[in-house]
Amino acid sequence: MNAVRAITRHAASHRHSSTVSSAAVVRPPQIDFLFDFACPYSYLAWHALKARTDPAAPRLRLRPIRGQQLRAHWGLKDVMETVPGRIRTREHVTWIAHKQGVPLTFPDKPSDSLRLLQAMTAVDLTERDVDGAAAKLFDFMWVRGKTAASADFEALLDSLDLNPSMLDYQVVEMKLNDTTQMAISVGAFAVPTFGVRNVKGKLHTFTGFDKLDMLQDFVTGDGFFDSAAWTAVAKPVAGPGPQEGTDADV
Repeated sequence: MNAVRAITRHAASHRHSSTVSSAAVVRPPQIDFLFDFACPYSYLAWHALKARTDPAAPRLRLRPIRGQQLRAHWGLKDVMETVPGRIRTREHVTWIAHKQGVPLTFPDKPSDSLRLLQAMTAVDLTERDVDGAAAKLFDFMWVRGKTAASADFEALLDSLDLNPSMLDYQVVEMKLNDTTQMAISVGAFAVPTFGVRNVKGKLHTFTGFDKLDMLQDFVTGDGFFDSAAWTAVAKPVAGPGPQEGTDADV
């Protein structure tokens, strides 16, 4: 299988594609979309970003990460673990989907996303159609309301030119872990998180579906982000890796 050979080929070099890199030049804006399929806000944000019609909009780079690992690192609890939080979140997500005209079906266990994250990572390692894979995986969980425990998960993998054993390859696990650690190093504490370097070369991360308008203003170089009001509150986020405002790439 071509996918098997491609993943094997990347086994020795996977770290180069998942760690941050230094650069002194200003590159065209690119949004690193850090997401977990378990999060309905990741699904809604993906739809919103894909719906952009501006041809000059930044390229979207998909970076699957483990949301549970982020929360564990920062000592946070998932609001969905509480009954009131689960109810109110479902209400909010359903309303947003209605406003956006986005199809939505809640799976029985949305937290069961590891195999989908592994599948997305495996596709990324093969350097194939990651956008198409994300569409199929998001659709599987949030339109069809299914998880990896569903009987037709293997058919989904087959449509991605994957088989179940490939999800357990060590290089897949290492890349998914490395990408999650990278997200922690730049201060990501939840999903979705958006890492972007704007037209002025500044790097920043934004966490949460509700930050999309703020993200848009930052990307286009809104002068507010050079103002005294912004610089008075915008601080680097403490973490074990490169910080916001440096030349490190997300």
